[in-house]
Amino acid sequence: IFPVPFIEASEFSFDNNEKVECELLFWSETLQSFVVYQNFQLSESNVIHLDLPVIRDRKACSSSHSWQVRLNKLADQVFITPQALISVLKVDSFSSPKLLPDSQISASISSLKIVFHNHLHHAGKKLRNEFEDLALDSHFPLDQIMFKVCFSPLSLGASIWPEEKPSQLMQCSMKTKLSLEFVDYAFLGVHKLLKPTDVDVWVQRYQEQYDSTVKVGYLDVSFGPFFLHSMRQSSKIWKQVLHRLQSGNISEPDTFIPLCQTLVVNETGQMIRFGQANTDENILLQPKNCSMYAWRSNKASQKMNVSIESKDWVWSKPFALNQEGVQMVQMGSEGLDKNLPLAVHIEKKSSTLCIVKFSGMLNILNLLREHIELRILPKSSKEIRCLIGSYCRPTSVVTKCDGTVVKIRFFGLGTPWSGDIPLEAGVGKRKSFMIKLPLKEKGSSTTVWCTILTEVLNGEMRKMLIFSPMYVISSQLPGVITTSINCSTLEAQSELTVQGFGHTEQLDVVGAPENKFDMSFKLSPELPASSPPLNVSWGIIDQVREKNGTIISINEVINSSHKYNLRTNTPAGIMKEISGLKVAEQPKTDCKVTFSQFHPVTNTLCVKVQPHFLIINKSDLPILTKQKDGSSWMLEPSSVFHPPPMKDSKFYLGLQDVGGKETWGPPLELSDHEWTYLTIRPSIQGVIHLHQNMMYNLSPDENTMSFVTLTSDICDGIRMLVIKPSFVVSNQATHFLSYKAELIHENPNQNLVDNQDSIVTVTSANDDVKALSFWSLTQKGEGNVVYSLRLSCDGHHWSSGMNIPIEEDSRLCTSIPTPEACDGNTPVIVLTHRSEGQIFIVIKEDERPQVKLHNMLMIDVNFKEEGSTVSEQIKETQSLYLTMPWLNQGFPFIEQNKQSRKLHFSLENNAWSTGIDITSTQETFINLPGHGDVRITVECLQPTNHVYIEPVSNLEVAARDIRARFAEPSSPETVYLSPNSSYVTVGSPELGSFMDCHENTLASPVTNSRRHSTTSSFSVISKSPEKNAGHFLSFKLREFSMALTDDLWFDDDFQEIMRMTMSSVEVDCRPKMDYSTLYKTLGGQHSQELDIDIKIGDFQVDNQMFKRGLYHFPVLLCSQEVQKDSKHSKSKLIEANISLIETGNIHYSKEFILKMKPLAMNLEDTFFYKIKEYLQICLQPSEDIGTFENPTNCNELALPVNVIFAIESASQMAYLDRIVIEEIDLQVSAHASVKVFVGLEDSKINLSKFENRSVWSTWYSLGHRLSMHYLSGALFKAGWVVGSLDMIGSPAGFSRTVTDGVKDFVSLPYNGIWNGPWGFLVGLSQGSSSLVKHVSAGTLTSITNFASSMSRNLDRLSFDNEHLLRNEEVRRLKPQGIGEGLINGLSGVGISMLGAIGGLAHHPIQVLLEDGMSPVKLMGGVGRGMVGVVTKPLGSAAELIAQTGHGMLTGSGWARTRRPRLSSLPSLVFDLTSSQLKYQWKVLHSDAACVVDASLFEENQYIAVSLVLSKNAVHIISEEEDETKNVYNIDEVNLVETSADPTLLVLELKSSDIHERYQHVNDRVARFVLESISFAEQGEDTEYQPPSFSESSTNKVLLYMSPHIRVEFCTIFYQLKEENQRIGFPVLF
Repeated sequence: IFPVPFIEASEFSFDNNEKVECELLFWSETLQSFVVYQNFQLSESNVIHLDLPVIRDRKACSSSHSWQVRLNKLADQVFITPQALISVLKVDSFSSPKLLPDSQISASISSLKIVFHNHLHHAGKKLRNEFEDLALDSHFPLDQIMFKVCFSPLSLGASIWPEEKPSQLMQCSMKTKLSLEFVDYAFLGVHKLLKPTDVDVWVQRYQEQYDSTVKVGYLDVSFGPFFLHSMRQSSKIWKQVLHRLQSGNISEPDTFIPLCQTLVVNETGQMIRFGQANTDENILLQPKNCSMYAWRSNKASQKMNVSIESKDWVWSKPFALNQEGVQMVQMGSEGLDKNLPLAVHIEKKSSTLCIVKFSGMLNILNLLREHIELRILPKSSKEIRCLIGSYCRPTSVVTKCDGTVVKIRFFGLGTPWSGDIPLEAGVGKRKSFMIKLPLKEKGSSTTVWCTILTEVLNGEMRKMLIFSPMYVISSQLPGVITTSINCSTLEAQSELTVQGFGHTEQLDVVGAPENKFDMSFKLSPELPASSPPLNVSWGIIDQVREKNGTIISINEVINSSHKYNLRTNTPAGIMKEISGLKVAEQPKTDCKVTFSQFHPVTNTLCVKVQPHFLIINKSDLPILTKQKDGSSWMLEPSSVFHPPPMKDSKFYLGLQDVGGKETWGPPLELSDHEWTYLTIRPSIQGVIHLHQNMMYNLSPDENTMSFVTLTSDICDGIRMLVIKPSFVVSNQATHFLSYKAELIHENPNQNLVDNQDSIVTVTSANDDVKALSFWSLTQKGEGNVVYSLRLSCDGHHWSSGMNIPIEEDSRLCTSIPTPEACDGNTPVIVLTHRSEGQIFIVIKEDERPQVKLHNMLMIDVNFKEEGSTVSEQIKETQSLYLTMPWLNQGFPFIEQNKQSRKLHFSLENNAWSTGIDITSTQETFINLPGHGDVRITVECLQPTNHVYIEPVSNLEVAARDIRARFAEPSSPETVYLSPNSSYVTVGSPELGSFMDCHENTLASPVTNSRRHSTTSSFSVISKSPEKNAGHFLSFKLREFSMALTDDLWFDDDFQEIMRMTMSSVEVDCRPKMDYSTLYKTLGGQHSQELDIDIKIGDFQVDNQMFKRGLYHFPVLLCSQEVQKDSKHSKSKLIEANISLIETGNIHYSKEFILKMKPLAMNLEDTFFYKIKEYLQICLQPSEDIGTFENPTNCNELALPVNVIFAIESASQMAYLDRIVIEEIDLQVSAHASVKVFVGLEDSKINLSKFENRSVWSTWYSLGHRLSMHYLSGALFKAGWVVGSLDMIGSPAGFSRTVTDGVKDFVSLPYNGIWNGPWGFLVGLSQGSSSLVKHVSAGTLTSITNFASSMSRNLDRLSFDNEHLLRNEEVRRLKPQGIGEGLINGLSGVGISMLGAIGGLAHHPIQVLLEDGMSPVKLMGGVGRGMVGVVTKPLGSAAELIAQTGHGMLTGSGWARTRRPRLSSLPSLVFDLTSSQLKYQWKVLHSDAACVVDASLFEENQYIAVSLVLSKNAVHIISEEEDETKNVYNIDEVNLVETSADPTLLVLELKSSDIHERYQHVNDRVARFVLESISFAEQGEDTEYQPPSFSESSTNKVLLYMSPHIRVEFCTIFYQLKEENQRIGFPVLF
């Protein structure tokens, strides 16, 4: 390609290195489109050779009969005309039959849609918590479309070339436009999660190897709270339905999960209708029902209206739902009251769940056990009767409360009504009085409390009527108690059984309310009652009630009513936890009785019976307890015990063995003192403080000890002592494990256990959690006791003992002998974690043990770590997994090169060999004392290094090494074989087939060990690879843009919050073979790696709210360099390389390298506060109506959540051979403007390089290291940051700019010397001009930033928000020249002068208008005006300097303003596209098969419509009005597809007969009359035939739509028509 002259596109193209981007494309027969083959560039000065592949390269070579060159022209780039290419392109063509494929297949699909539904058929519909008394209105579709993946169009192709080798070459290709859509549950509209983007995929298969290439165009993703809500709630429903289907509990009620963002609740006792205002929506809601609601139309305002059950159903005035609280609407009704007030309570449960409750002005709450009937007698209308259920949700009645009286009676008794209850009470106060209600027995009656609350809402009286019993009794004792009630005046006695664990029962007392009665308690009916009896009367409530407390509102009473339901009340708090425990045998004891107010606003007296002290046994041991000189009591496992009263403060805990012998631990004493600071709390032996965890030995004098943890706490006024196992072990390995827990003294002197079988053994299966209750003391001695644990898989072969520390967390790696397994042992990790006085021991499989040691000798070998005194043994011909002690001790971060230790070998633990470094791949000879030379081969692989101990063959000893041995026979140095050794051994291609030359050598162990060496001096021939080297993947993304939208949270339309853009993203995954080494562990193969390259051409984060708020920076993060087009730029902004090692189809990390070009970062506090608020909205979980019940019992032995997190974090360590993050150069600008403006402009921060080699670490520890590195680096740069502050003139920035000028002044003349005298003069002139430019620009920048900072702070000191906002708006418009800067500055000076003078009068007048005659505030207004006289002119003068300076800097090109990549365009709610779900739910009220967009040609106008196909009809819905325009029966419609115009679809309408004509008339009588008219006319005159009925007329409807949509619509239409005619199989319905 020869040079070609360019035509400049604009005056900004001054670059001499401009190039024109071009693409070479070929025509693909399978895809039926042009495909990009290669990219190249045209130049004005250089000849370009396009590097095309050779013909033999089938992978890269392509053939086609048509090729194309495409020119890419961007805005400010140079360009050429296409005709100019004819003269500069040299084209050669070639054709060969071998280039053509043997077979080809292609498929083209106009549209492929993958649709995800929410199936609510098996979802839970049970309302929970405060809504549990409500019924769910089920008038919503059970099948709801919520997500859609569209491929439109889709082309697939495959080509197969003939066989030349054992494998065929096959190429597959796909070309499509991909888009993602989701449905929001506020408007039921369709939102584009991913806008249509081009996706090209090529996959080539050759010799079992795949080479894949994916090219994606512009990937534009936008989402916000609507998307998160839809996905969050849908995922909950999917999980719930799948769980119900798998468990088979479909018929069982389950929690209702709301999908819509609005729930409407009818709290009244009457039916209501509601809907969106100014639409045809009309939803009927039954009393005490809850309905999911979404807006009917996005074309109308988001307001609702409501009507109540009456003759006319008159709608109320519209009201909005965007503000929380209670608002009043006036209802029309029959009768004298034409306007009835209705309260609308709007409550925001979360950011995406709103509750709308309709309630009347009179609310009745029944806290009695019996149902009651109610008669409401309003002042000016007919009476209302209603039934109030027992403990039911408060019933609301729509009536006026003024002058209304109420009468009640018990339901179903036929007794007389009570007297009139006037609803009179002071506003904001409560009124309580007693009501006497007759019972069924003649002459008997009972008394209840009636409480009235009154509030005023928007001028209307709202009242709450609460009926409650006189007394309730609540028992928190463990177990059932019997309450005896004895009334001395009536000589009547009754008994009431009360369940324990926090249950509450109503207490009925017969007789007059003023009568006192005695109350006593019995643990069982046959035992005597408690003494002395308790004297109770209703007057006690006046003593215990809080008299000065605030009265809660009526809404709070309604929302908390479900907590006082005595029929369904369940234990809460600690009572819920212990209610599932067994109750131990109960001794004679004391209990505590207290009186309290049952409900905050009622006079009901609650008698609460509580224990003083409870002992809870959560261990697996039956534990004895006794007091000093008292009898002992047994606490079974998982039981609760109410001990007798503490006569002596000391008590004991102990055990009972099989023979009945009791062993007791040391005495215990309870302390009631509460320590605020635990560090000063004394540690006294046997004293249990109020909040304390203590380890306790139940049998200290025995050889088998049992440890438990005693946890003391006080809950609900009850002292709790919880007994838990001290040691809990969890088996998370895949094997069945047995444990032996042993106790050993640090300095043992006597063995106590001769037979290991006598030690208590605990077994557990996979995922079992067991308590280690018994520890065997195996050795006596001196010093501290060490807790040791041994593991076994079969109960016979045990691991070595592991010390379990009790003061700190630990991580130990060991191996368990498993002789039957192929490896002979299993590596495991033992992790310990302390939590609340317990030690949790978790055993997990070790996925990456450090070393596997192979002993190929015929003798046992001992080994130990360098410097250690503890050694282990490996049996002959055995393999053993090993993790070195230095790796365990250095957890969680180990630098291998600094902390590693060598490995020594010995035969009899007396003389040791030379140390071997097991962290590097090598092969060496060592002298094993007592045996001779052995060969040690170390292979460093992932995840485990392998060390082979092999015998040495005679041929493998080099001659010079033998001479060295003769010269220095006692040399202990390691002998390394080098490549120039005397002998060469050639390995056989077959494993294990090598035979030694000598007949007297050892047999199979030696010969089998002679596989291919690793870094051996002997040359070897590798085996042919058994599998391919791996697969290739290339992913190229032109641009990725992701935006966060606010979804109507901050604005009335859909706005973007921020946008992240990445361009020219490339990801290459390719296999890599390490041909330097052959590994015997891999069977003589090379090590295989996976190399991943990630490159990002440009990266930018934009503040999309910049134009809508007072923000200072439109761009938050970007490159410092201004790139004109990063798409084809060779230098990338971010480059990352990841190397993974593949072992057993698992990839392990090896290297990570990250490089970044200089970045510019702009920070401002106002934006981050906004983002924080937005993230709280997005991440706030949508509160469901009820929570999922946790099926696990809290009393079962399980790992706490904090233990699980800690164990998972510390369980597996990663090994990184190298991690490098190159130095990062940041240019930071920051503005903080909450109180005082503090500015920082273009401060340079250089973060140093982070590099670690050969590191073992957990991911958490590695992240901690990274954060510490960069935090410390940033702190060391704090001086330069302070020196760059605008308020001190930014001396650091000035010195940096001047330094750059001085560098140019010196370097440019120096470099010009080498080009002769003229070059020196040119360099001198350029250096001088650069120095002047940098000095002047630095001075001007410093002055400008200082003036701007002063101006902003003076604006804040003026205390005038209007003045501050006006000046901020002016500053946002940066001047583009000195003239514009002067104009802006002078205008600001004039306005500020006027504002300063006018402020003297404005601020006092404003205070008078807002706050009235307040002297203090008036003086404050005068003061603000006087301060403004000084600060406003000074601030405007400083702003004049700043604006002029900005104009000069911008006009000279020194300052450049960064612009967002994509502008933020608001999306209106009016423009939302209606979803198929909306038509199903709101329009058709039945299922829809297809929804397409079209244009209806009618009356010479094109009208935007939606075509909806239901089972029986075609609906045409106008998009503008969002209303149904026409409905046609599907049997009346014929489709006419014209080939001339692929976008035109004609609907031919044929009129039906008379019977079908009036099918739309709902009234059967009216339809019969209409149908009979024609028959009457026909019978009257046979000659007269009305033309409208006798002749069939045909109408046509013209619709225009895109071709692929037309194909989709016609296909589904014909299928529906066949199903209606019962032709073929039903597919859609």
